[in-house]
Parts: sequence; C-alpha cells; structure tokens
Amino acid sequence: MRRGVAALVVLLVILALGGIAGIKWSQITTIIAHAQDMERQGPPPEAIGAAVAEEQVWPQTAHAVGTVASNRDVAIANELPGVVARIAFDSGDAVRAGDLLVQLDVSVERANLDAAIANERLARVTADRAHQLVARGVASEQEGDNAEANAASAAAQVESLRATIERKTVRAPFDGRVGIRAVRLGQYLQPGTTVTTIAGEDATYVDFTLPQELLPALQVGMRAEVRGAGERETLAGEVAAIEPSVDPTTRTVGLRAIVRTGQEQLRAGMFVDVDVVLPQRESVVAVPSTAIVHAPYGDSVYLLEPSDRRTPDGQPILVARQTFVRLGEQRGDFVAITQGVEPGRQVVSAGAFKLRNNAPVIITEDAAPQPELAPRPVSR
Repeated sequence: MRRGVAALVVLLVILALGGIAGIKWSQITTIIAHAQDMERQGPPPEAIGAAVAEEQVWPQTAHAVGTVASNRDVAIANELPGVVARIAFDSGDAVRAGDLLVQLDVSVERANLDAAIANERLARVTADRAHQLVARGVASEQEGDNAEANAASAAAQVESLRATIERKTVRAPFDGRVGIRAVRLGQYLQPGTTVTTIAGEDATYVDFTLPQELLPALQVGMRAEVRGAGERETLAGEVAAIEPSVDPTTRTVGLRAIVRTGQEQLRAGMFVDVDVVLPQRESVVAVPSTAIVHAPYGDSVYLLEPSDRRTPDGQPILVARQTFVRLGEQRGDFVAITQGVEPGRQVVSAGAFKLRNNAPVIITEDAAPQPELAPRPVSR
C-alpha cells in the first residue's frame, strides 16, 4: 500500500515537472521566434522631418562690427543765468521741436515787459499827436522826429524784454527723445549749464570699417543689414557715405550706414553687426541648419533612401544614411554645404540626433519646423 502511494506521488511530481518544462519550452520558443522575426523586420522606424537640399542664389555680404551714432545728438543748455521755475519733461520722454523743457524764473522780466508795453503805447500816442501838430504847423519837424524816435525806442525795449524771456525758456530744438534730467526745481543755473541731452529719431547712423580689398565693390546706396547685439531681427539700412581715403594703419576704409526705420532699437554708442550686401551673387546648396549633426570627428547629414519595407498602414519606410559634409556660410535657418550633398537630395531636417547609420525612418509633416532665410522672431 505504501509503495503504491509513493509511486503515485512520484508520478504526479514527474507530470508536474513535465508540464512546467513544456510551458517554459513554449515561452522560450515564442521569444526566439519573435526575436528572429524582429531580426528579419529590423527595428521600428523613427519619426523624422525631411527637407530637400535646394540650390539657392545667395548675395555676397561683407560683415563688420559697427558703432551706432545718432545723426542729431546734442546737449541742451540755458543761455542766461536764472533759477529753475518749471521743468516740463521727464527723463526719456519723446518731444517735438519747440516743446518746453525748462522755464527759468522770469517774473522780473515780465514785470519790466508790462511797463515797457505801457511806455510803448504812450510813446506811440505821443508820436501820433506830434505828427498831427507838425501837419498843422503848430510843432516843428524836429519835435515830430524826436517823438517818433521815442516810440521806436520803446518798441525796441519791448522786443528786448521778450527776447530775454524767450532766452530763459529752454525748448527742444528738434523732434527726438531726451535723456536723463540734470536739473532740479529751484536750482540756480549758470549760463551754459547742461539741462539734458536730446537725440533725433528720424534716422540713425552706424559707423564701421571694411578691408581695403572690398573698396572697388563698395558704393553709396548699397543695402546694409544691421542687427543689435544678441538680436536676430535685422534692420534695413543703406550705405550713406564712404571715406575717400584708407586708414594707413589698419588698411581699412570707413563707411557710414543710415537706418531710417526701427532705429528706436538702437542707442548711440552701442555696437552692432553690419552686413553690407555686395553686387556679387553665389549659387549654393542649402539645407536647414537643423539637418547638420555636429561631432568631434566631423559634420554630417542623413540622406534619405528608399527601402522595400512598409508600415502596417502602408506608409513607406525610408533608410537614413549618414554622409559627412563640408559646411559653408550660414544665413538665417539655412547653412550652405560646399561638399557632400547634391541639389535635390532629401535630408533629415528634424530628429537627426536620434538616428544611426542605415536607421529606418518615416516622415511626419509636424516633425520639422519651416526654415526661413530671413527669420523674424514673433512676440507672444
């Protein structure tokens, strides 16, 4: 009896171990088959953005670093001494020509002006009466001349006092933007004390230099693109003047560009980047700068080539092949390729950082931003 029970237990154990072994064998077989299937099919494709290497014609430019100089930047000062009675501007205000800036105390001058006006009226009445008496033969010509001279002198005194009051009134000489206020109410000003500064806003000058080798190609009226330090937005300008001589020390020629629009972004004294557009043009193969993969061993791009694979929904799967390139000039969102890519080839423009050579990829429309040759930032 005991032997039968033991045999039954042994049989059950053998059956259990066999079942477990069968399950494991089935799992291992499934995993091996899946791995072999994956090996045949390859890894899943990566979603990328694509662009076509275009042949573009780029105008040649000469780059320089310039200094902004306002066309009208002057210090405003008073002509006559006096006490500040009114300040009609704040630091940084935009003003128009003739706007009041500072009024000195003219209470004495105004009182004297009232008296002078009264004297002028009396002198004019006296002169008119003298002319009437002369016409009637009652007064001599000399008396008439003296009365007329007194009336003219009284009128000149009135104009002199008015001119004095106006000279104690400091006004903006032209349209522009004032600087920091340098005076206070009640302050006594000596003649020539600086009240503030004012810079004209109708145009801004940018001074810069270029090598003498470019002098034959330079001429007044050429387009100049100006960018502030750290700015991507370009301000349009033009070459307004060229120095007639070359600096014998640096062998450079001085130029001045004028910027008429958007110059409120520029301040006198700041340095800017200047690109002068030359008449020569060059044909280049351009790709989006996002297509370039930078590495210590060189720069490369991924070219897209067809394959015989498709996704389950029928979308073609391409192959990304890494190609080393030689880069040229960069403009906007594009970079020129001087060697390695032919025009018309399709390259990976977004997602190249996650690829390897011969990696399968699929193109998605929303994976790549739209590159621009002259991008402009948009404020949100």
